[in-house]
Amino acid sequence: MQYKIMNNRTDRAGWRIAIDVGGTFTDVVLVTSDGAVHASKSPSHPTDPAEGIMNALQAMAAGQHLSLGELLGRCDSVIHGSTVATNTVLEGKGASVGLLCTRGFRDTLTIRRGIRVNPWEHRAPHPEPMVPRYRRRPVAGRIDAGGLEIEPLGMRDVEAGLAFLLETGIEALAISFLHAYANNAHEVAARALVSALAPDLPVFISSEIAPLIGEYVRTSSTVTAAYVSKRVVPYLTSLSRSLAGAGLHGRLHVMQSNGGLITLD
Repeated sequence: MQYKIMNNRTDRAGWRIAIDVGGTFTDVVLVTSDGAVHASKSPSHPTDPAEGIMNALQAMAAGQHLSLGELLGRCDSVIHGSTVATNTVLEGKGASVGLLCTRGFRDTLTIRRGIRVNPWEHRAPHPEPMVPRYRRRPVAGRIDAGGLEIEPLGMRDVEAGLAFLLETGIEALAISFLHAYANNAHEVAARALVSALAPDLPVFISSEIAPLIGEYVRTSSTVTAAYVSKRVVPYLTSLSRSLAGAGLHGRLHVMQSNGGLITLD
């Protein structure tokens, strides 16, 4: 398939490729320097999404009468959609996650924001939180809304909570303390201790994942990042290496839920 984008842009330095991996098909879209848009499709490989991507790229290259290396060599960037992460959540195939949270706020993930489709239907069940209550460990320490420390971080709580969570077999850890968007010193200190005690454990802190006012949104975003990391991080790392080995000199970007792009760095 081919389309034409009609605009006055003349600053394109090279080609761009966009990829999304669905449960059935992997879609690839190529935008060339003259604004032409080409699309190709290949069956997805659930156990190895990168294989479906490379097959779709091969089909795209053949359609342009190029080798895969020539195609990727002309690309400034490759943009990857977020469906792999979405499907990880929908299929329940993420990591076993533990959470270190501010003492007294252990049930934030259960309470949520109190919003319901029908506010009068109090018996309507919510989906189960990604982190069950026994894997949410409270930690002493408090930062106020202005970023001032009003209670020191309980390092012993961090150490004890980590020891308990490791016994449960967690594969990733989320840390979300109250008002960390205003001052993340406690989260950074807790992560440093965790990394020293369990250097192979992936750790995600809310002040880096979603530094926003709103305790539930910040915590749930951090837990979600930890949850999908088991599947998404190794996959994207492997894909990046495969693309580079096949001839890509541009950067691999990943779509965010807010519509922006991030690199693997």
